[in-house]
Amino acid sequence: MTDLPNAPTHMSLNRRHLLPSEIETLPATEDVPAGSPPPDNAPGAPAKQIQSGKVCHRQRQYGDALACFGAALTQYTAQQNFEGQGQALNAIALTHYSLGEYRQCITAAEQSQKIGESEQLLAIQQQALGHLGNSYRHLGSFPQAIAMMEQSLSCAEALSDRKAIITSLYNLGMAHRAQNRADQALLCYER
Repeated sequence: MTDLPNAPTHMSLNRRHLLPSEIETLPATEDVPAGSPPPDNAPGAPAKQIQSGKVCHRQRQYGDALACFGAALTQYTAQQNFEGQGQALNAIALTHYSLGEYRQCITAAEQSQKIGESEQLLAIQQQALGHLGNSYRHLGSFPQAIAMMEQSLSCAEALSDRKAIITSLYNLGMAHRAQNRADQALLCYER
């Protein structure tokens, strides 16, 4: 597995653009310039960074999304919040996947999966395995893709998460289809 540093070095965490709704919720102190992100120790600051990153991601502002997720990862790491770290890493992985940067997606997803496994955070692990499977599929590593998708499906079933089960089955079917296994893909889609 490839380790991801505490804070991604390929992005500038200070180059973040705040949304108007965030600016209104910033603490009013003389130390904090207008438009600055909340301080690292502010309650809920990393969760707000994750939410802002999701908004940026939906708007296809991937650089800003990565900056938000990277800031959240740094804050969650400082707080030793493993679930938060896993969420931030999965968000970073998804953003790299959206950019077609499959190797970077794998790097972040492997780290998230490792956290999910060591801390017994099944939902984090399930999502990371899905990112790994999709990235391996795009890179043409079909046996690895199928193995990751099957593990993702097992986690989703253990969680009894209907949406995650459906997504995992669809992704597993896509991996089988990419390997010209139409019968197995169809079984996934019909299940």
